[in-house]
Amino acid sequence: GDGTILFSDLTVSMTVPCGVKQCTDWTSAMVTVTRTCDLLDLFRQPRLHGSFLNSTVSILNIDSTAIEDTGKYICYVNGIKRRAFTFFVCVPFSKIVMGFEPEKPVEGDHIQITCQAGTGFPKPLVQWLAAGNDITHKANIMMGNSIDHKILVRTSVMVKAKRGVRYTCSIWNKYIENLLVDWVVPVPGITVQTPIKDILGIRGKSVLLICDIDIPSNDPVTIAELGFYWVNRDLNMTERLAYSFVNEKQHLEEQDPMFAGRASLSWENFLRGSADLKLANVSIDDMGDYICRVKKVLHGICGEVVFLFCGFQLALSVRVVV
Repeated sequence: GDGTILFSDLTVSMTVPCGVKQCTDWTSAMVTVTRTCDLLDLFRQPRLHGSFLNSTVSILNIDSTAIEDTGKYICYVNGIKRRAFTFFVCVPFSKIVMGFEPEKPVEGDHIQITCQAGTGFPKPLVQWLAAGNDITHKANIMMGNSIDHKILVRTSVMVKAKRGVRYTCSIWNKYIENLLVDWVVPVPGITVQTPIKDILGIRGKSVLLICDIDIPSNDPVTIAELGFYWVNRDLNMTERLAYSFVNEKQHLEEQDPMFAGRASLSWENFLRGSADLKLANVSIDDMGDYICRVKKVLHGICGEVVFLFCGFQLALSVRVVV
């Protein structure tokens, strides 16, 4: 049908069928294939030639595919349109590189972040993220052609620098699932990560929820200025404080009673960059999202989510990593 999309790698052979079963006089059937951009009879081109597979199908053969072969093709039998398809010759993009100016920005500076990739084909999809939020609409995306007809990609975005924000650029050739991703953090800041997103706890046992904290060496903030919070969010999106550690000591005044005496955090682990929460005597009621949050004074810095499952003793008592 007209919506058919075909693709192949560069410099390979490609065959495309065209049905001719409605021809009443096979000996007089005339099959032509044209490309809409130039309307040439492609059966007469050196690298593109036709053949009959049997009495119902004609084949278009493309030898040593080239980027110029990309386009929309139409097969005619005795002047009647039988099939139309779009054909792409794909070349993977490579060597994604990011940078930003000025080289040593401070929070509040206006900076230009650039992203470019080695040549490929056809035109890719480009996406920009700032702290996980799509900012592609703010980006300037430029695509040009090299002398060998491949696509050159260069894109940039102007932003106001914020401490600890990661800017991610992705370039995707959807036809061959060729995805390139890179990121930069122009102004380093505190980051929070929960490397194990799904954790299985055994009913009646203890479970450890992992949360890694990274404070860059050039960040003037000290651990004593920060508050560390573990918050439970149930299936109704209601949040309950499981544990908090502020000013180098635990604060349990606002702790939800269901976690009393069961949640603990080690100050020594902070010195090793870990804010792991140990939850004892796990029950089904503990299931849900647990959010590891870091705050400075009244301002949230960042947070990450982990999901806790609860199983029985006969369940598989290992961590599940997704």
